[in-house]
Amino acid sequence: DELLHPAKFPETLIEEFISFFTKKNEWILDPFMGTGSALLSAGKLHRNAVGIELSKEYFDSTVRRIKRQTYSSELTPIYGSSEELGKLIQSKLTEKIMFDYVITSPPYWNQLERNSLRQKIRLKKGLSTKYSEDSNDLGNVKDYKAFIQKQAEIFDRVFDVTKINGYLTIITNNV
Repeated sequence: DELLHPAKFPETLIEEFISFFTKKNEWILDPFMGTGSALLSAGKLHRNAVGIELSKEYFDSTVRRIKRQTYSSELTPIYGSSEELGKLIQSKLTEKIMFDYVITSPPYWNQLERNSLRQKIRLKKGLSTKYSEDSNDLGNVKDYKAFIQKQAEIFDRVFDVTKINGYLTIITNNV
């Protein structure tokens, strides 16, 4: 399932960050969930987590991956756009949560299109070379300034649901 995603990052990397920045039973948010690496890592480490994903395909993959494991933590994948982050979280959780830690890897703007060798290999294997076809997907914003602006607006919403003195890790690619 996780191979479906064109820019997946390894759970071992996320586990290191989660272990360093959080304690058991704290809350983690991933506003660009992808195939759920942050949620699975949180569950393994006995942390609670919420992830938001715009792509139905990747959201469904996360749900399947979580169901294959047994976790004592609360793991909540949410299908939707992080542009509506506050509303989505409020609608899915029974109590108001402020997050201790946010770890995410937002779309790398047009980097997937520009990495032709990697794309050729993925195409040969029948794997996706784009985040999605959705026009609301950050990975599909053509203008760099518009991409940065849209991303900044989402991180403003992330700030609103993060505890004072909470932590944020953004895993990205050098554009």
